[in-house]
Amino acid sequence: MMSLEKESKENNEISEIDVLRAQIDAIGSRLATPYKIRRPKFLLRAKDSFDAAHHLPFHKGKCKEQHGHTYNVEYIFEFDDLDDNGIAQDFDEIKDVTGYIKKELDHKDLNVVFSFTTTVEHIAQWIYEHLKRLDIPIFQVTLWETAKYGVSYGEY
Repeated sequence: MMSLEKESKENNEISEIDVLRAQIDAIGSRLATPYKIRRPKFLLRAKDSFDAAHHLPFHKGKCKEQHGHTYNVEYIFEFDDLDDNGIAQDFDEIKDVTGYIKKELDHKDLNVVFSFTTTVEHIAQWIYEHLKRLDIPIFQVTLWETAKYGVSYGEY
């Protein structure tokens, strides 16, 4: 980094933008996933909750037994543009989506609803992927199993 800046000043052959590109490339090469430049978007957020029971058969502690949670869900929806009124998506329509998930999961035994192990990670992934299959512009789902512990799943 320092050598590029020094060379740029001495030779005036490398512009500041070239230096910045080299720095971004260097950072991107150290990331676990390839660096991609994203253009600005509108991220709309909505929160909801549902009550459900489950158990984790593999668990060595008390979660092996049937128990319940009030799950709190934060949805982040992604939109490229605004409509003519300056709205990315009407919140009433967002409410329909969050209400749909609530109807699917509220007051259910999640071990009966799903064929997978009902960890908070799997449930968050299911919500995200289910909405993607319905062509809902979901960006991320965060599912809180308790007030202190939750999981986010989505695009990063």
